Amino acid sequence: MRLVTVKKCFVKGTEDDFKGKPQNTSYIERFNLTLRLWVSYLQRKTLGYCKKKGNFTDTLWINLYDYNDAIIKA
Repeated sequence: MRLVTVKKCFVKGTEDDFKGKPQNTSYIERFNLTLRLWVSYLQRKTLGYCKKKGNFTDTLWINLYDYNDAIIKA
């Protein structure tokens, strides 16, 4: 068995939304890895278990703010 063809399918948005931009998943996968490294609650459950959902969302938003702030300054 071998791969014959690959067909792109936009799940959200249209092709016009991505004109001149790369259409691959490497950017979002890198972002997911960065969040998993920064937010211990997204790592293994036994290492960073969060008892309250509010603590998790607060930590996540703080790290998202810091991530976006670092990109803007770069």
